[in-house]
Amino acid sequence: MVGILPFFIGIGLLGNCIFWETNRYKDVTTSMFTNFALMQGDAVGDTWNDISGAEYVLGNIYCYFWISFAICVINNVFIVIIEDGYVRSKHHSRNDWLKDIE
Repeated sequence: MVGILPFFIGIGLLGNCIFWETNRYKDVTTSMFTNFALMQGDAVGDTWNDISGAEYVLGNIYCYFWISFAICVINNVFIVIIEDGYVRSKHHSRNDWLKDIE
């Protein structure tokens, strides 16, 4: 989380600076909520309609970049971290009975 947080804040501030006219990016807090909702796949169509009305080309680039980055990179990193913890705990518990033999 610590590694992704600066990038998340930077993208939120960028959205706030570019799309300040829209309701979804009117302040920093709303920008962060909107980006988090986009990252989870909620209200993608509504957000796209709002920001493409203000800046069509930048709105498309911003939406496509943030959604693809959030889904392909951020969520997959979290999944890999959780999966690694699961595999380690499963492997560790599978070999616990060997410690009793020695």
